[in-house]
Amino acid sequence: MRESTACPGYSGGIHGYFRRYIPDAFGIPPIFLQRNMLFEKAKDHLVSSAMNINEISEELGFSEHAVFTRFFTERAGISPKEFRNTGF
Repeated sequence: MRESTACPGYSGGIHGYFRRYIPDAFGIPPIFLQRNMLFEKAKDHLVSSAMNINEISEELGFSEHAVFTRFFTERAGISPKEFRNTGF
């Protein structure tokens, strides 16, 4: 996945805020929320865009196509190609 870049003047205080309040608001840790959002974006791209799977992988910040395919397949139970072809 894409690595974060440092923001000038960022003290890190917001990180603690999110770690405390995201679980209360959403019932899951922030990393799970981030992965769920990424999965939803992946599904949206597969259904509504003309980008190929490699392009989607790059757009979402995955280092390699295989990493994206594994990420998606673990969550959907089918590969991105199968998902796209079934027209979910």
